[in-house]
Amino acid sequence: MPPARGSIVLRDANLRVGFMFQKPLLLPWRTTLDNVLLPVEIQLGGSVVDATDRHRANRMLELVGLSEFAGAYPYQLSGGMQQRAALARALISDPDVLLLDEPFGAPR
Repeated sequence: MPPARGSIVLRDANLRVGFMFQKPLLLPWRTTLDNVLLPVEIQLGGSVVDATDRHRANRMLELVGLSEFAGAYPYQLSGGMQQRAALARALISDPDVLLLDEPFGAPR
């Protein structure tokens, strides 16, 4: 359905926004940890992440119950585990706002 009305106004240019798609969209050539670190790498302009960033990514994986799968590739994870990895990726930047495109709606 097309929207009937409404608007979104962001007044703070420094607002940190996280986004999670309906599908996990993990990069298949990156480990779970490296997928979680992707937003950090983008924010750094391609610079190498440091130990603090890796520690924060590992904390996010622990938060979503995937710390044991940090070195696993997406094909080694179940669909639910991939979704949790995508959630960790969305949360790593400590967003002020988290936009969700039906990430928990399983396809029928």
